[in-house]
Amino acid sequence: PKTASPTFGIEHFAGQVMYTVDRFLEKNRDTLADSVRDLIKASKISLVKDIFPEYKVAEEGGAKKLTVGAHFKAQLTALMTALAACSPHYVRCIKPNFNKAPMTFDEELVRAQLKYAGMLETIRIRRLGYPQRNILLDFHSRYKCLLEGKLRTDKDIKRDINNLFQHVLKSEPNSWQIGITKVFMKDHHKGDLEQLRNKRLARSCLVIQKTWRMYSVKLRYLKMRKVALGLQTAIRMQTQKARYLKKKRSTIMIQSVWKMYKERSYYKKLKYAIATVQDIVRGWTAQKKFKALQQNSIVLQTAIRGVSQRLRHQRR
Repeated sequence: PKTASPTFGIEHFAGQVMYTVDRFLEKNRDTLADSVRDLIKASKISLVKDIFPEYKVAEEGGAKKLTVGAHFKAQLTALMTALAACSPHYVRCIKPNFNKAPMTFDEELVRAQLKYAGMLETIRIRRLGYPQRNILLDFHSRYKCLLEGKLRTDKDIKRDINNLFQHVLKSEPNSWQIGITKVFMKDHHKGDLEQLRNKRLARSCLVIQKTWRMYSVKLRYLKMRKVALGLQTAIRMQTQKARYLKKKRSTIMIQSVWKMYKERSYYKKLKYAIATVQDIVRGWTAQKKFKALQQNSIVLQTAIRGVSQRLRHQRR
């Protein structure tokens, strides 16, 4: 890039790197390491001693000054310790243009950055080999859900993985390999496996949802059925009780009327029989009295007639 200050470039393994001349020494001034300092002190070349005159006399009693390299090493060690305690994900940033303008994409600049960063070579090498490398146990644990029936044994992990590639993915034999501890495969297999796994998990989730909804609805139905049966039982009990009481009252009424009719008929029959007996008894009594009166009357008439006949006879 064009700058106001003079620059110079150094060709590194990744490409040319430009440096600014202004304040170059101030920016890159550093205390040499002890090993370099000792090497300069032991040098027998006069030119080296002339270039570094300040290291001719050993510094004693002073505090040890930390070099830029040592400081960078300490920072790098702390960074690696922090990264080891986490699960980092690296993102490589690509500058789209030098003007920092939005919606502007410089193909040559981006291609150069990818080339100098080694991304193109890395992609080429990974495409030639097996970019995806997974541990056998982790791979089997993640994708064994794709195996069904006799294809899944859960005892022979390599056999299950072999069945997965041959029968599920139906991939070519040279696109994957099974090692002692890892599984090696092409990039597209990873995407296919993830897609199949997501579909299987989605179907499993639907099955679990349907089962849970069925179970919850069944529980709700059983509770509603229990409540409905309780209500039906109570309503039927009240209805039957009211019907029973009504029938009971009707039955009692019918029984009362029937008993009244029966007793009345019996009473009438008894009254008739008593009246008949009374008539018979009264007739017999009256007849007996009549006969007695008749007899007495006959006796009286006989006596009177006898007296009248005697008196008549005497008059003659």
